[in-house]
Amino acid sequence: MVRWGVLQRNFWLKYGLDRLAVSPLINANPIYNYFHRRRAMARTMEYRGRAPEFLFIETHNYCNARCIMCSYANMRRPKGYMDSSLFELIVDEASALGVGTILLHGTSEPLLDPNVLEKIRKVKRSGRRLHVITNGSLLSAEIAEHIVGEGVDEVTVSLDGHTKESYERVRVGLRWEDVVGGIENVIAQKQRHHRSTPFLRLQYVDAANDRRDAYLFWNYWRSRVDEVIYMRANNWAGQVQLDKLTPACPSASPCRFLWTSMVVLWDGTVPLCCLDSSASHVLGRVGDASIGQVWTGTALSQIRDKHLQGERGEVPLCRACAIPSVWWRPVAGKAAKRGIACDAEDASQF
Repeated sequence: MVRWGVLQRNFWLKYGLDRLAVSPLINANPIYNYFHRRRAMARTMEYRGRAPEFLFIETHNYCNARCIMCSYANMRRPKGYMDSSLFELIVDEASALGVGTILLHGTSEPLLDPNVLEKIRKVKRSGRRLHVITNGSLLSAEIAEHIVGEGVDEVTVSLDGHTKESYERVRVGLRWEDVVGGIENVIAQKQRHHRSTPFLRLQYVDAANDRRDAYLFWNYWRSRVDEVIYMRANNWAGQVQLDKLTPACPSASPCRFLWTSMVVLWDGTVPLCCLDSSASHVLGRVGDASIGQVWTGTALSQIRDKHLQGERGEVPLCRACAIPSVWWRPVAGKAAKRGIACDAEDASQF
């Protein structure tokens, strides 16, 4: 078995496994799928209970970037900000249910929310682990100080290029030096306050298939932050077309996200998953129903059953999805204890 720590230290091993994960020889292989169920899904489903392990909250759906591999430009739903009373209701319900980690994350840049610091305080007062996923462009010294001072548990910054040229070719509308400066601000504040948190993760989404740039990025940053993640860009369940994207995955294996994670959009809508940026498949609406009722409700149960029966292709969003479920990524619960939000790795290409 390949240990997760080894993957984080070896770029070429991780790169090779990511390529292997989307190969039809793996994901269309009934023997592989059998062991996938035994190794990953059986353990993941143990954590299903009455609440998700990871709760993604989209406090608004505005973004200051137009990334070439993102579905933001194709999003087909109204824009707005989450009402503070709805946010408080969601956090209170999550706390009562025992949700493990709350992620400020959606089809948006969370730090654009003018009330983001109040929301961070609310989550931390609830006793939940808090993970902020950001493009890093707004990580000023002041924001970084608040993030460290308020005790945010994890921060993932998307930095998809080792150089200004390679980065700005992908993250259109943002400046490489602003993001690098934001990362340095978080590092400096952790050192200043003598804190080990937030667990600082950098993510490189390879939308240009530039192995050299990805390797240089990995080699430079891996000793400066807590974790570096490399992944190939995906097609957002058929919503994005890009030549260098990961090809559609023919896997018949059940998707881990359905048993570990829930997304609540700014208006309370609960879509099928984090890739459903237009909310084309709605499971319910928080406010009309509780988080627990949606999680154990008929709509989600029917989708889970289709995945377990090898019929995920009957769900349009799942049929077009290019993210494979692979056994060598951490399972829920244990991953959280090791500082790894496993589903966030798949989802944080926003």
